[in-house]
Amino acid sequence: PIPCVPWQSQTSGHKALVKFNEALGHNKKLRESIDNLRRERVVFDGIYKKLESYLEKKKNEMASIIEHANAAYEARDTAQCEMLRLKEQADREQRQFEHEWKELGKLIDQDRKMKDHILGNKTPQVVDTALDEEQQLRKRLSKGAWAIVKDKANIHISQVKVKSYEEAFERIQQATGITDIDQLV
Repeated sequence: PIPCVPWQSQTSGHKALVKFNEALGHNKKLRESIDNLRRERVVFDGIYKKLESYLEKKKNEMASIIEHANAAYEARDTAQCEMLRLKEQADREQRQFEHEWKELGKLIDQDRKMKDHILGNKTPQVVDTALDEEQQLRKRLSKGAWAIVKDKANIHISQVKVKSYEEAFERIQQATGITDIDQLV
């Protein structure tokens, strides 16, 4: 025979079973929630790593742009110094040329006067000496003119370099959007 269980014990066993089943259902929901949160964390970790990688790449690009900007500034400064030096040298040579030109003009006038005087006396040896001196003066004059032309060409080349450096700096400014050199460096 089946022992007879009092009603109260059946009810308390039933209540315990119901509570157990409720606890299992609640635990199942919590596990699903935890699994969803873990999956989301994996996705967020992946996104975070990609963003970190992207940020590092941009930092490296920025450092490279800054290095190029610094190099362009240094090159520009060097070119400007070189251009100033060449300009001063050309001015100095121009003054020297003009001074020599005046001296040569005076010598040519003296030579011409001497030639006129000699031709009046018709001494061939003095005429030859005067002609030699005139040829030497003309050579010196043409050498000075060529030196000035050469210096002007060097100045032009330096100006072209400076212009190219300035254009490179403008491109860097446009690429970075930074106009202040101190901020760019």
